[in-house]
Amino acid sequence: MSSRDRGSLAFWEVAASAGLPSLSIGWWASGPWPGAEVVSNEEILSRASDGIAADRESMAAFRRHPAGPAVAAVYLPGLDILRADRAKRATDEREIQSFLEDEVSSAIAGQTALVILAVDSHPQAGALGRMVVFDGAQPWVMVRIRPEDVAPSILARAGIPAARDLPGRPVESLFRPGSVETSTVASYGPRVAPSAPRTHESDKEYRERVKWRGYFE
Repeated sequence: MSSRDRGSLAFWEVAASAGLPSLSIGWWASGPWPGAEVVSNEEILSRASDGIAADRESMAAFRRHPAGPAVAAVYLPGLDILRADRAKRATDEREIQSFLEDEVSSAIAGQTALVILAVDSHPQAGALGRMVVFDGAQPWVMVRIRPEDVAPSILARAGIPAARDLPGRPVESLFRPGSVETSTVASYGPRVAPSAPRTHESDKEYRERVKWRGYFE
């Protein structure tokens, strides 16, 4: 699947369309979008030999934006790729922890709002994903939400009204009181992708090329 196949907007595309400078790094099925800087999954993996290198590439791309766009999303695939290699996975975990410590400190200081999604691509039966939010120095609280609430919640925290035709809704208790947009719009509309030259590599060829790295079985 590529960005050419998606009919719905990603949350960073919604933000960019609303006039908020946005950044997307390493996400599957991402592609060029007006108002957003996109570093595709293909770009990241083309420069990486393993999961550690992939995460290093993604974190380096993120750090090249010290001022930060209004909405930034970075996908770190290394722990998924390295799930069968304990030694390399431990190294990747340490590097991700160091990366996140800086971001968490910034969020606790109220400079940013940080959302961390931790989801296993090969979950056990009944397993749950985790979403951890840092938004100022607030007391710890656990909130149960649905997967479909994640994107509307992030967008509402960025000041973008939720679309009423989405299955999910913003969860205000995830963020600082009074920081979440509560108005709504009817719809964000369909995703009409800007024209872009097709690569010489088909989606099937790309899938086969990254299969050995551990993404697919």
